[in-house]
Amino acid sequence: MSDSAVVLEGLTSKSASELALLRTRIGFAVEQYVERTGEANLRVRVSGKAQEKPSAVGGASASPADIPRDPEFQAVSPKFSMERVCLPQKVRELMLSSVSALQHERLIFEEWGLSEIQAVPRCALLLHGPPGTGKTAAAHAIASWLSRPIVTATTGELESKYLGDGPKRVAAFFECARRQDAVAFIDEADTLLGRRMSVSQGSERAANSMTSQLLIEIEQFRGVVVFATNMKKNIDEAFMTRVLSLEIPLPDAEQRRLIWERHLPSRLPVSHVDIDQLATIEGVCGRDVRNAVMLAATRAASSRCRSPITQEDLLQALNAVRTSPEPAMEATAIPESVQKKLRESAVHQSAAAGSCS
Repeated sequence: MSDSAVVLEGLTSKSASELALLRTRIGFAVEQYVERTGEANLRVRVSGKAQEKPSAVGGASASPADIPRDPEFQAVSPKFSMERVCLPQKVRELMLSSVSALQHERLIFEEWGLSEIQAVPRCALLLHGPPGTGKTAAAHAIASWLSRPIVTATTGELESKYLGDGPKRVAAFFECARRQDAVAFIDEADTLLGRRMSVSQGSERAANSMTSQLLIEIEQFRGVVVFATNMKKNIDEAFMTRVLSLEIPLPDAEQRRLIWERHLPSRLPVSHVDIDQLATIEGVCGRDVRNAVMLAATRAASSRCRSPITQEDLLQALNAVRTSPEPAMEATAIPESVQKKLRESAVHQSAAAGSCS
């Protein structure tokens, strides 16, 4: 549909989400028609009362100011760069090669003619893996790498207590991303992407409607959509054929070393901290490291003498966050044998700390 446009004239509503839903459905219907018939120059105009400036979707050229805004969804600058995220090299390369189609849109879709097999340049990624492994950070890093903002939502934020409003909120979310040329990121996506149910009550019908609307949005969204989940097994197979699935596993020893290194700022007062030894502790994710450093720093700032953070301080903090009852902390305590080995490099620091009174 690169040469066609969908123009909506004279349509007004107090609800931005209603207009976004209408625009989405008409645009999708036209794109499907073009794919079936090959009429690339098709132009469709839906008119009510004529306006001085038409609003448009698809390949139209209307000003973004003509499209209604929904204040509930706003794009923001990404919080992480690709350099800050520790990922397996193969995952990083596949992720970047997938989204790079957006950087080479003119060459691939216009000069090389791939618009004949896919209407718009798009990429949908499903990031899955254990909690705390950096899926959210990776989504922000993708936006940063593409020099785009990011608009985020959880399934809970897209759902509505009012029956039938869910699909409208999904459409409004993607309209926000479309308007601001942003990466669309949906966290905790397993509920929204779950297997569709046989309808027996209104709530199930509403859930299926949200799922169907999301399928429509994925097909026609011009840009990058990223989903994140800890529970890939719950996701509908219909989505798996529309997304590139990338597993982000727990980091290995080399990645753990980099994570520790990047979570200890140069201005943080530390003494005799051995990052290489800390990296030997298996099962540690980026969230564990961040929480441990934050806890150790808080304890040091709260102490009477504010002594530097030691290896022992980090070990104690790491053990505390890994045995937290919080469900997201799915890890076991550090074995005592490992703690004892790592303490050996900081024994003398304990005596120094005891002299502060």
